[in-house]
Amino acid sequence: MDRGGSRRCVTILVRNSGNMLSGQIPEEIFTPSNILTSLNLSRNQLDGELPKNLASLMHLSSLDLSQNKVKGMIA
Repeated sequence: MDRGGSRRCVTILVRNSGNMLSGQIPEEIFTPSNILTSLNLSRNQLDGELPKNLASLMHLSSLDLSQNKVKGMIA
């Protein structure tokens, strides 16, 4: 909070679309303390299971993993 008592909003947007990223998505990206609000990893070559802690991102409002080969559920 600032001195006026209002809350400040921080928007964190990550766009790594179409960068030929490959392999699994590292779990370290998805920690409960992360304030990531938008993550776009579409159009890459990512594969494997979705990290189990993906659901711990409380501020995440947009996630695009399309055109990859990832699988799993967000619970």
